[in-house]
Amino acid sequence: MFQSFEEIILKDVRRTANCLADPAHFKNVQTVLTCFARRNPEIGYLQGFNFIVDFFLSQGFAPEEAFWILVYIVEDLLHKQFYTSFFPIFADIKFFKCMLYHLNYKIFKHVVDRKLDLFFILHKWFLLHFMEIPNKALTSWVLDFFFVEHEICTLKTTLVMFTSNPKEILKQGNIEELKQYFDGVIESFSDEAQFKGLFKKFFLSKELFEYARELLIKKEEGGSFYAGIVRFCCIKIEGAGCNGFFG
Repeated sequence: MFQSFEEIILKDVRRTANCLADPAHFKNVQTVLTCFARRNPEIGYLQGFNFIVDFFLSQGFAPEEAFWILVYIVEDLLHKQFYTSFFPIFADIKFFKCMLYHLNYKIFKHVVDRKLDLFFILHKWFLLHFMEIPNKALTSWVLDFFFVEHEICTLKTTLVMFTSNPKEILKQGNIEELKQYFDGVIESFSDEAQFKGLFKKFFLSKELFEYARELLIKKEEGGSFYAGIVRFCCIKIEGAGCNGFFG
């Protein structure tokens, strides 16, 4: 099993641009990812981890520091359960759909009707794509918020992507088109101030979100769930008053 992880890691490191130009950097990225896979055999390696490690090494962090940052992100911020169980993922997707339903019903209906898989947007896409953009100042700003707000940052960032241009969202017919569109949206932010303005329009209570998520996870595991509780974990839009809360 571990040997298969080593083979996948090697393939992905070979596809990492900075590694191709610097053999020492190549070795460091490979070593960090291999050590992480050994530490977490139930997770091993997932596509995109190479870009996370590559980013932090490129920012001047030592290989050991990059290793512990990756550990912190996966084990503490996103929680290992995201990679070993689908229940938290399903709970987050349901929560996000609730927000879309109240913020923009047309987009919500489009997501449901087209059966767009939000897992790739909420979890696999978030860190991966922000690591790859040329504007590293924006990457650093988003990471700062991510280290403080954890999944709240993921939800708010994804809301920015879905609500910044609703008409264009409705033109995306499948998940691949949607991901390509989001790539373009992120790269279109010429400076972080533009993105910050959109990001800060949303407020989401971390405590209430975590409470609602726990209830949703229990529902996924077969327990009971009072649907009305989600309305208390509302999102507030700047200047929207009481109607900014969904539910």
